[in-house]
Amino acid sequence: MISDDFWLTYLPAGLERSGGGVIEPEPGVKGGWARFATADRFVEAQVEHGIVAADWQSYRSRVTMLDARDTTVRGRPAAVGRHPNGGRLIVWLERVGTGAWIRVSDSLSRELLAVAASVKAPVGD
Repeated sequence: MISDDFWLTYLPAGLERSGGGVIEPEPGVKGGWARFATADRFVEAQVEHGIVAADWQSYRSRVTMLDARDTTVRGRPAAVGRHPNGGRLIVWLERVGTGAWIRVSDSLSRELLAVAASVKAPVGD
């Protein structure tokens, strides 16, 4: 589980939860994050609810990404690229008011889309 209403149903084999919690980076924003890892592989995920995810362009601009290209996650607008600190990253607007991103180590780059596609979240806010 990433937050109360947002969870992953798929993770690559062998990963264990190594961190996570509630985030409240600024007033009017809430959410959660989680990290699953081994010594040399990781998956990180974060979901944010609130005004920062009012629309796709606003939410997309919050996440720094190199070599970004547009795509979709489960029919929703998304962008995929490289994280400035390494690994692959996908960011998307789950729905108005909810944005999410997932980052994986380079060794798990082929698993990124499968992890993102496994997200479960309720419909509506």
